[in-house]
Amino acid sequence: MLYVGLAGIAATVVLAGASAYFVGLFSERGVSAEGVAADIDGGFWDSLLWSLKHVIDPGAFAEDYGAPAPVLVIALIISLLGLAIFGTLVGFITSLVQRRIERLERGDSPVVEQGHTLVLGWNRYAPAVLRGLGDLGPRTVVLLAPREHARMADALRAEGLGSRDLDVVLRSGSPSRIAELRTVAFEHAASIIVLGSEGEGSQSIDPDVEVIKTLLVLASFRDWPNERPRMVGEIEHKPNYEIARIASRGSVPLVSSAEVVSRLLVQTARYGGLSRVYSRLFSAEGGAFHVRHLPGCTGRRFGDLACELAGAVPIGVTWNVGEGTERRSAVALNPEPDYELDEGESLVLLSPGADFVQGRVQPSIELASAPPPPAVPAPQFSTVLILGWSRIVDEILAELDAHAQQEVTVRILADVEVAEMQARVDESFDPPLAHVRLECERANPVRRGTFEAIDPTDADCIFVLADEARPGEDPDAGTILTLLLLRDRLERARGAQRPRVVAELREARNRELLEDSVADDVVVSPEVVSVLLTQISQVPVLGPVYRELLSAGGIEICLRRAGRYAPIGEPCRFRELIGAGQRALEIVLGVVIRPSAGESGPPRIELAPDADSTWTLRESDQVIVLAQQVYS
Repeated sequence: MLYVGLAGIAATVVLAGASAYFVGLFSERGVSAEGVAADIDGGFWDSLLWSLKHVIDPGAFAEDYGAPAPVLVIALIISLLGLAIFGTLVGFITSLVQRRIERLERGDSPVVEQGHTLVLGWNRYAPAVLRGLGDLGPRTVVLLAPREHARMADALRAEGLGSRDLDVVLRSGSPSRIAELRTVAFEHAASIIVLGSEGEGSQSIDPDVEVIKTLLVLASFRDWPNERPRMVGEIEHKPNYEIARIASRGSVPLVSSAEVVSRLLVQTARYGGLSRVYSRLFSAEGGAFHVRHLPGCTGRRFGDLACELAGAVPIGVTWNVGEGTERRSAVALNPEPDYELDEGESLVLLSPGADFVQGRVQPSIELASAPPPPAVPAPQFSTVLILGWSRIVDEILAELDAHAQQEVTVRILADVEVAEMQARVDESFDPPLAHVRLECERANPVRRGTFEAIDPTDADCIFVLADEARPGEDPDAGTILTLLLLRDRLERARGAQRPRVVAELREARNRELLEDSVADDVVVSPEVVSVLLTQISQVPVLGPVYRELLSAGGIEICLRRAGRYAPIGEPCRFRELIGAGQRALEIVLGVVIRPSAGESGPPRIELAPDADSTWTLRESDQVIVLAQQVYS
């Protein structure tokens, strides 16, 4: 409407300027001026053209030198009015462009995308999730979160994501509002990842609330133009898991981030060196899990397929249960070797790549009648020390309690009031934990006096958490400083048995700082959670696979002594390890080759090698297996 008004004013001025015809515009003196021409009709049209020229180009006034005085007055007036009109027009256009730019900077303009990956919410896992999506290949990712556009952009630049082969579109808004979901074309997305949103400047907001509200909106939406997008949601607190499942009507796989990280920390504490195996599994370069329905496998024994796939190891089977919206995937890992695959069942495979070859390689006959390896009881702790305070403390306690067969004393040293720590634990566990006896003490883990007052060698295991006791401080800095003080204290405790130390980091780039530290295993929590979310968003059936792998009391990935499966010091093929594992009702995934005496560097991890791969294993080497936990 504004531009129509300006056009009307300009037309009025042009018509008014054409009145110069009546005051001698085409008189002999007027025509002698350079700016006056009578080439068309020497009347109305030439007058109109002369007036329009002055309105559009005020500089044309200089060409009227020599024209009659009334003509010069009219020319001056319409030139000034032309300046005003077009100055106003330029101002409005500039203001419009500026508003559009500001709107883009605020991240509230609608996007036009199809087949994109949509990330809803922002928390500490968001940059790692985007990095994981970039590892899957070029794609467009749209991120909608209740956070300032500039702050999200700065955070991604700080993570080095600006140079990746990833087109990221940022938008600010609430993911739980259908109107704002439409601005990011959620109905045309190929996959949707829902993250918790902690808000800005507040630590009291439960990040799971926004996730549950968003899942409720997505579950109630029915007008999908095409196939419903693949979805996965992240829940931080395990008690909210069931609420989120109800909100999504059981149709969206969920990942409890606190539960996943705590389980991984405890598992790496039970099996030293396991964090490196998980790092390979949870990386683009390492192994990965795939679900395939291979032709000719129906009716075949599961154990016979172990040596028939070059570059892949079958670890379980999956099938669909339920109907309609209640349809979901069920999974069984580590089935018995004589389990026969039924029609409609697919294989769950561990493979470094998506491409592998199905051949006909018979298992070794030499070990077919050999006795099974002896059972290995699950490792147990009697005393555990936790340094630092985090939201996953209660999950760690629950995991320790689930594995314990006897009383476990857990001592927590953190810069938090004892009453607050105890209240958090009491609130989380009703009824109380069966095997864990908790001792809380307020102490700063980054103070030397803290370690002078305790004897860390009394513990079987020490967890150094990414400390959240002091908001605003770098949790990884606290982890690094705590490990330095712990190393000094353990070095002075000569002759005492050294406890196993597991550390948690928030940023993968800090991992190299701990290569020579006292930490036996390092878990980068965002790295683990992001891989689970990105892979499940592409293949939802992997949700129950990961849940089974990381659960207490079920199937787990273990590290065993190499001598349990093959003679030490003699050449051994991978197929022979597979056969020995099957006799123990285990699935062999690969090997860990330790550096020889005099060599340095990390151990070499080989996952899903070729069946004819051969090694001469030593006492220090280990075999990676998928096994049922056995408690003595």
